[in-house]
Amino acid sequence: PDHLFLGTSKDNTQDMIKKGRKVTCPGESNPASKHKEDDVKRAREMFASGNYTRDEISAATGIKKANLYRILTGQTWKHIA
Repeated sequence: PDHLFLGTSKDNTQDMIKKGRKVTCPGESNPASKHKEDDVKRAREMFASGNYTRDEISAATGIKKANLYRILTGQTWKHIA
C-alpha cells in the first residue's frame, strides 16, 4: 500500500509521534499498572531515609523487588517525584 514506507523501528516511532498517535498512560492510569502512586512515593521515601532494606520496603509496599529496583532507580514511574 502507498501509505507504508521502509524504515527502522526508530523511524516508525518518530513517525508515530509526529502524527500524534503515541498514547501514554503513566502510573495508575495505565490499565496494566499493579501499583498505586502512594505506594511508589512511600517506597521512595523509605529508601531515601536509609533506614530500610529493599526487602523491608518490598514487604511494606507490596512491590516486588524487581519492580522496586526499577522504581528506585527512576527507570519506571518517572512522573512521580
